[in-house]
Amino acid sequence: MLRRTLIPIFSVMLILSYMFSASIIIEAQTEERKLEMLYINEENVKDLVAEGILKGSGTPDDPYVLENYVVYSTVLPGIWIVNVSNLVIKHVIITTYENVSGLGRAGISIQNATNVLIENVQIVKVRDGILIGNSKKIRIKDLDVYVDKDVGYAFQFYNCIDVNVENVLVGSGHVMIVRGTQKEHYDIKVKDVYKPFGPNLFAPFKYYFDVEDIHIAPEETQKLEERMYGGLFIAYAKKVVLDSIYFIDDVIIVNTDDFGAWNIRVDGGNYGIYAKNVSKVGIYCSGVNNTIYGVLLDGSQEVAIKSSMINYNSYGIYLTNVENFNISHNFINKSTVNAIFVKNSKNGSITYNILTNIGNQAILLDEGTEDVTVAFNTIYNVG
Repeated sequence: MLRRTLIPIFSVMLILSYMFSASIIIEAQTEERKLEMLYINEENVKDLVAEGILKGSGTPDDPYVLENYVVYSTVLPGIWIVNVSNLVIKHVIITTYENVSGLGRAGISIQNATNVLIENVQIVKVRDGILIGNSKKIRIKDLDVYVDKDVGYAFQFYNCIDVNVENVLVGSGHVMIVRGTQKEHYDIKVKDVYKPFGPNLFAPFKYYFDVEDIHIAPEETQKLEERMYGGLFIAYAKKVVLDSIYFIDDVIIVNTDDFGAWNIRVDGGNYGIYAKNVSKVGIYCSGVNNTIYGVLLDGSQEVAIKSSMINYNSYGIYLTNVENFNISHNFINKSTVNAIFVKNSKNGSITYNILTNIGNQAILLDEGTEDVTVAFNTIYNVG
């Protein structure tokens, strides 16, 4: 990775062909260091120590340790941890069997755990990387993660407290989703997390929590690669402004007062531009390509999406629980479901858009939607 002499040689190889590289690494391991899915809970953890799979006594000073294994993920996570604390996982490879064509379910799943360290781990050929729920004091560092390029996430956190993620290369798939019922669940510390863009370029993923104003814009002299980001997640901000920035993963803004985007580009994300519980949203002259959602908004009071291009997605623009919206002068192309989908929203206008090559309905006003004006749109090639 970038802090570990840029990237280990095997990671560069994985960028070109992670399946080939993973097979080389796994073959180097001895047979007795391979495991088929490891389930660890409060009832069997002592047995795993007795069997020699884990070391340690499970105290903060002498944690359980899983080290130097290849673990296979199939329909279940490779390592599944429930109600266990004081655990270290290091120098582990998690992948699927060589003769299996599909992806494994996930690398590591953790539920109701405290004080867990995941270090020097490779996760390859699985749908999702690390799934953690209702846990605290989680440390993750020095990882290489290669998950499903379309819908897979390297990290998903739900209702977690005191989480640190550092020095990670997300070679394929998306970087991070954070969800929670309290503000503290979004307090994730993220440092030196990157996505590759080409063989020699690595775009940083940025995470912001509990800030006043964020204004991300390039200097006039900056080259394209210097204003490229491997995704963005912002939680609990007053005002967010993005100007002339290029993202190669999701732009996610949650629980924020004001979000504005001008001339930004998002390529290859899952959610594209996603704003949840953001009071005011303005997206202008921007482009979103090759995503599941082009623009996804949930729970906004004032929305304007204008003069933007959205291509190759399932839904071009998806609104739910939105009041007072204006969608106009956009070009939306190649939506496999709907170009514009609106649900449980009111007081809006959809005008002067060009909607083309749509798989289902160009504009769908679903249940709970009222007082919407639809006029002067150009629609062709539907169905």
